[in-house]
Amino acid sequence: MKNIRNIYISFIVLISLLYSCQTNRVPRWVEEPPLDDELYVYIVGVGINSDKLFQSVLSQIYDRFNIEENKFIHKRIFDELELSSSLSVYDTTAPISVINKWNSPDKEYILVRITRSSYDSLFNLYSQRYPEMINYSNADERAGDLFADSGEEFKAFEKYIEALQVLLTSNDDFYLPAIDRLLSKLLFIINNIKYTDIKTFSSQFLGVPSNNLFSFKIDSSNSYAGFPVGVAFIQGWDTRDVSAIIPITNNVFEFLPPVQYSKGEFAITSKLWLDDYIANLNAWSKESPFFSYVNQTVDELIVAVDKSIISFTYTVLSSFHTASKIVSYGEPLVVEGIVRYGLEHEEIILPAVRYIKDESLKSYIRDINTFSDSVALYLILGSEITLERIPYEEGVFITTEGSFSVIELISESVIATRTVKSEYLASPGSENDIAYLDFGLKVGEALSDIKF
Repeated sequence: MKNIRNIYISFIVLISLLYSCQTNRVPRWVEEPPLDDELYVYIVGVGINSDKLFQSVLSQIYDRFNIEENKFIHKRIFDELELSSSLSVYDTTAPISVINKWNSPDKEYILVRITRSSYDSLFNLYSQRYPEMINYSNADERAGDLFADSGEEFKAFEKYIEALQVLLTSNDDFYLPAIDRLLSKLLFIINNIKYTDIKTFSSQFLGVPSNNLFSFKIDSSNSYAGFPVGVAFIQGWDTRDVSAIIPITNNVFEFLPPVQYSKGEFAITSKLWLDDYIANLNAWSKESPFFSYVNQTVDELIVAVDKSIISFTYTVLSSFHTASKIVSYGEPLVVEGIVRYGLEHEEIILPAVRYIKDESLKSYIRDINTFSDSVALYLILGSEITLERIPYEEGVFITTEGSFSVIELISESVIATRTVKSEYLASPGSENDIAYLDFGLKVGEALSDIKF
């Protein structure tokens, strides 16, 4: 009985050893991979980890197709291999598929299948034209380089964006080195924007234009004139509907805050305004093979924009100023222009609570004096403003037109009505804001001709 038991145990051990040998046997494809055919190329990768595995595959591609080692093929192949390796079921329809894996005690092996119809033309391009690809630049990039050499950074930035629009929408792999180079140039310009001499303020009076100036300088001998800076105003959790996009001038950004309409704690936040450029880069590359390159740069641009943020708080205090004239317009920057024109000509015109379209005018007039500490005599009430934009090479030509009425508050009668037209040549990034402010100045000028 004891002998039978020993024989049984020996048999079990033998079966286990045989099974172990069977499972550790090197697969045939490791030593004899499938032969290439008209449809597919087969490569066996080997390494101690996934990076070494993928590098092994990549090195064989370089050798087999006579391609100079470069980061563009590297990224594309690595991305495909990472995706295919992560799948629990092999995707045999992918351009590059990992169709088998095996682990020895000290190494990993993968069998990679490359679809010729997806990669032959790309491999041929890199093997035959790579020097030409890395030296290619279009007219917009060369123009941008001239601006960069002369220290005109914003003009260079815009030309590089124009160059990218042409290349990204081509969907041609030939342009990838140029695209990569242009994206690096964009980042270089933005990352070199450094602020100095930042000036803020801590308080402002209600209903009175402030002489406080928020400003900063660009710490560079190059010119960053033209780069747009967005400014937002926040009270509590609410963002005011007044905001501005103002271009940097002579490496200096200056912003005079608008008249405040309510007391409390406010915050001003500024940042480089690259939203439109970033949106365009995403749109142009969305359906192209370059999306991953662009997406990475977009992420870095967003980080750079975040680093450009300046934010500070200030307190709006009650004022005891009185005025016989108050103004209400739908666009706050128009009000700003009117108020500032009055101050320049030694006349105080204060903002009124905004009149809402279709609101009862009598009711509005009855409640209007709650905004100031004295009873105003006249209300300047503006109508809707029309704005026409005509693009031209250096910016936008804007025509702004609208009318206003002067109302005697005691009698609730209209004593004058005027129509005002403003024409303004705006640089990119500041168009509507500056046009409305200019229109307000024109309204202020028209008011000075009315005797009341």
